[in-house]
Parts: sequence; C-alpha cells; structure tokens
Amino acid sequence: MRQQIHVEMDDGTAFDVEADGRDLRAWEAAYERSWFGEVLSFTNLAQVAYLAGRRTGVINGTWPTYEAFDAHCVDAVGRRAPVVGTPTPPARTAGSSAPSPSVSGPSPRGSRRKTPTPSPPSST
Repeated sequence: MRQQIHVEMDDGTAFDVEADGRDLRAWEAAYERSWFGEVLSFTNLAQVAYLAGRRTGVINGTWPTYEAFDAHCVDAVGRRAPVVGTPTPPARTAGSSAPSPSVSGPSPRGSRRKTPTPSPPSST
C-alpha cells in the first residue's frame, strides 16, 4: 500500500509525503491496533503522514513529536493516483469464444422423463 498525502501546516508550509507499509506497521506498533480494523479518520491520516514524513526526512526534525506536529497541522489529504485510460472503446473483434445469448441455434436437449407405469389394480 502506497499513499500520497499532502500536508499543510499553520505557518503556510506544505509538503507531500508517500506513506507505505512501513508507516502503517509503525502506526500499528505505536497505537497497538490493526490498521485494517480502523475506520479511517483525519487523525489516523495525520498520524500516518507524520510517521511517513519522519521516516523519509520530509519533516526533518521540525516537529519532534506527533503532538507538536498535530498542533500545527491544518490539513492532511490523501491523493489519488491519476487514472489513465483511453476515451475510445476498443474495436470489436471478429470472433468470440463465447456465443452471445441472442445468437439463435439449436436448443439444448431436454431431459426425457420416463412416465411411471401404472400399477395393476389390486384384487381384494
């Protein structure tokens, strides 16, 4: 898991940091909870941004503790990777390995059930 996070501080500085599995494991160790069991919150995102910023050297010791960082962090936003696609759908291919349901052809053979033979009348 890699997540780009854009962080803005109250003094106007901003930085981008990339969090990865190392930061999530550090978060789990620090907060003694599973990341996958958490409901993502702004606090969680800021905590991971701090850990990633500290690991990568982006915050360069400016905020020695998360509490100091948190006191000045005004925004932390996860960035989505751009989706690159082609606006033109691919051309149809000549053949298909699966027939279309609208193609008419012979119906599958139905099962033939044997009709039970009537029992002879019983004599009483």
